[in-house]
Formats: sequence, C-alpha cells, structure tokens
Amino acid sequence: MDCPKCKLTCPPDTVRCDCGYIFKSAPSDYKKPVKGSPPQEVTVKGINMSFWNMVVFMVKWTLAAIPAMIIISVIYFIIAAVVGGGLTGIISLIEK
Repeated sequence: MDCPKCKLTCPPDTVRCDCGYIFKSAPSDYKKPVKGSPPQEVTVKGINMSFWNMVVFMVKWTLAAIPAMIIISVIYFIIAAVVGGGLTGIISLIEK
C-alpha cells in the first residue's frame, strides 16, 4: 500500500507510515504517539544492504570523519601549546 502523504510503499499490514501518516486500516484502538511520551526501546536485528551500498556508506563515513579529526587536532595543539608554554614559564622561574 502506498502512503498518500509521502508516496512510500508500505507493507499491507502497516498502521503508521514513517512520515507519520496513519492509514485508515489502522485498528480503532490505535493511539497516535503523544509528544513528550517516554522513548521506546528499539533493537536492530540486521541491516539489509548490498555490498556496494555498504562500500559507498563506509567511504562517506570516512570522509565525514576528516573534519572531526581536524577539529580534534586543533584542540589538541591549543592545549599542548598552553600546557607547554606554562611549563616553560615554570621551568624558567625555577632556573633563576
């Protein structure tokens, strides 16, 4: 069955689409999720991806990590400069 809101194809027994649309075939006692309700625990049993889709995903993941490593390196060098400069000042005071 296709969702009229987002046009996603859903299994026939679907109650609610990923976009939030509730199908008319939903049971009458089905309650729409309330904002602020406690989160529900989800367990992922597996991921169905082809090999090449997984390769593309991993390449994108690796490329996305580069800016994070640059930021971490800059923070590390700033901390090293502050600590190194402080130790140099302390050592010069001790030597006098």
